[in-house]
Amino acid sequence: MEYQDVVQFSGVFGLLLFIALFGAVLYWVLKPGAKERFEADAQIPLKED
Repeated sequence: MEYQDVVQFSGVFGLLLFIALFGAVLYWVLKPGAKERFEADAQIPLKED
């Protein structure tokens, strides 16, 4: 395996990894029920004990 092969493979692998990670985060944010959780979490700093 030549150096250029490793460079090309790592570029493609990095791109696919980034796309998978982006899709996972997008799913986590947009899944049903996420809005209520995020709104509740946004109120945490404003709560008084």
